[in-house]
Amino acid sequence: MQTSAKDVKLVALDKMCSYYMIDVIKFICCFMVLTIHIAPFSADSFSMAKYFNFGLQKYLCRLAVPFFFACSGFFLFRKMGGLQVQWDTVKAYCWKMVRLLGIWSIVLASTETYHLWYLGGAVVAILLLCLLLRFRIKPVMMVMMALSLYVIGLFGDAYYGVLEPLREFRPFDLAVKGYEYLFANTRNGVFMGFLFVLIGALFASGKIRINTVIAAAGFSISMLCLFAEVFVLQRLDIPKDYNFYVFLVPAVFFLFAFAVNFQSVKEGRTQFLKHLRSTGVLIWMLHLLVYRVIMLSLAALNKCGLDLRSYRYVFTVLGCVAVALCIAWASSKEKMKWLKILYS
Repeated sequence: MQTSAKDVKLVALDKMCSYYMIDVIKFICCFMVLTIHIAPFSADSFSMAKYFNFGLQKYLCRLAVPFFFACSGFFLFRKMGGLQVQWDTVKAYCWKMVRLLGIWSIVLASTETYHLWYLGGAVVAILLLCLLLRFRIKPVMMVMMALSLYVIGLFGDAYYGVLEPLREFRPFDLAVKGYEYLFANTRNGVFMGFLFVLIGALFASGKIRINTVIAAAGFSISMLCLFAEVFVLQRLDIPKDYNFYVFLVPAVFFLFAFAVNFQSVKEGRTQFLKHLRSTGVLIWMLHLLVYRVIMLSLAALNKCGLDLRSYRYVFTVLGCVAVALCIAWASSKEKMKWLKILYS
């Protein structure tokens, strides 16, 4: 089958496009990850603080990581022209993720690094999808497999308590304990990442197109259902953690469908989005380190009689933005270009 000049032109134009809404939402998601790890409101700030923290940390901000996975699938497979595998491109992308994981594991050696699990998870999810494509598994079958794995992941996370009666069956209990000993949880590239990477890849292939209005309506309805789901799970004391939800899937699906409809070929906007991406990655990577420095500083001030600990979230956000902008600015200088290894 020959490719017409018109098709070539359309493909070239598509590669020039910047999906600016995806980049904006990704940037917001970086702050969502920060919010998951650092409660915005202190317990003594107002009576409803713990409910607001719960709503943000266990409900709204849980969109962030699945959206990141969808973005990884979308941009990688868009580069490869849809649901096809170019191993050189896949290797380069995976190496970038592994390199970032190694660098930031060293940089953050003195503090928590648990948020870096996404990097390894993305590599696993992408390789799994590429292997299935290599064996010519049909998209419908891959969707069914991804949903099945996601359901299994649900019972290792937010729906953990549902299986409690089965723990009395010794072989099942031993299997669960064995898995938890080896992997701790189901929040990884197989059970969580694979489905959302696949969603992104399907959008990149052009197999899914949804009207902006329908996508916005679908997202709104999904978020209402997700709110009810989180509320019921919490009231019944079922979750082991709050990463997997049933209605998180349609919520992320429709959010991505909404975002992918906004494109631009304006050079100025493209340059701005590049800065937005680098700043977002840096904020996501270094927020726990900045938080530790902020808490040490606030503890020292508290000994001097100045208690500002209730503003730790605000100070952390401002600190992250300031440090990220400084690194991004410095990396644009000829002698400091090596700093780009922290975000690219």
